Amino acid sequence: MHFLITNDDGILAPGIALLAEASQEVGRATVVAPDREQSGTSHSLTLHRPLRPARRPDGAFQVDGTPTDCVLLALGALMEERPDFVLSGVNHGPNMGEDVLYSGTVSAAMEAVTLGVPGVAISFAGHDPELMKTYRSSLTALIRQVIATEYPPAMILNVNLPNLPANEVKGVKVTRLGSRFFSNSLTRMSDPWGREIQAVLASRLGWPTIRADAAGAVEPWLRPHVAAVQEAMGHGVFRANVPYWAEYERIASEAVERILWRNEKVPDMLPALAAKLAGLRQGRR
Repeated sequence: MHFLITNDDGILAPGIALLAEASQEVGRATVVAPDREQSGTSHSLTLHRPLRPARRPDGAFQVDGTPTDCVLLALGALMEERPDFVLSGVNHGPNMGEDVLYSGTVSAAMEAVTLGVPGVAISFAGHDPELMKTYRSSLTALIRQVIATEYPPAMILNVNLPNLPANEVKGVKVTRLGSRFFSNSLTRMSDPWGREIQAVLASRLGWPTIRADAAGAVEPWLRPHVAAVQEAMGHGVFRANVPYWAEYERIASEAVERILWRNEKVPDMLPALAAKLAGLRQGRR
């Protein structure tokens, strides 16, 4: 079994080293990855200059291009034989909902499928490298399960690892792609000469599934939890209070994520939720 390993965080990212190590327990691994951070490059190609792959002392290749470039170059020029699977990750941060439209991690897996090779994108829903490393044996087990399973043609798998120690994970849930929205992603700044510039920075993320009109789109197993959050937070009151609605959605989204990732119960969250809502009612954040 031969794996092509790539990512969008760059060749030096801890996540790709972890994935390469985990895959080598199952088969051979060839690493071809960008030479620098390429998050948010989506499925873009480098068309206006040549690519220069360079072989590193450890045998991996670094490429001055995008994750999609890396997969295209690996399959077309760098690898003597086609890989059995392309594994992309482990991304430093989740790839859920609309994330997949921007993600270089997911796009690398998608490019593999386009070229006729099964692709798997793997992301860690946190940013602590030490916590991510606890998934070493779990990733090996996941890879074994993936290669032993038959999937429909032209299908990619998008895996998100919870922001928890691996020994606290209770199992695997297969679900459909959800939706979450970005807000406040533009930040007005000044350059060193005092001229106004705009920067696209990390933005707030929310889950539209906490909206009453989107409840039907929620996975059935999650609906009771979403309804409980809505009830506990006085959904109807804040729905009518437009100035505070965005902040309400942020707080409610955080509550839903705590249910998803940490299996917390709404009653246990009520004191913290009440304090945040009290701050909203007083016009504070």
